[in-house]
Amino acid sequence: MIAALSRQGRYTEISGNMRIKEVRISGTDRFVICHHPEAAERDAHM
Repeated sequence: MIAALSRQGRYTEISGNMRIKEVRISGTDRFVICHHPEAAERDAHM
């Protein structure tokens, strides 16, 4: 899973506060990474 999180790639905005990207590792494993910018900012402050 760490490999998926560190992979470069473009996010696709699916709503005003949610972005996703698909990451494939070694052709067999597929991850969908979700990013919520407001939550990330709030978590960084904590």
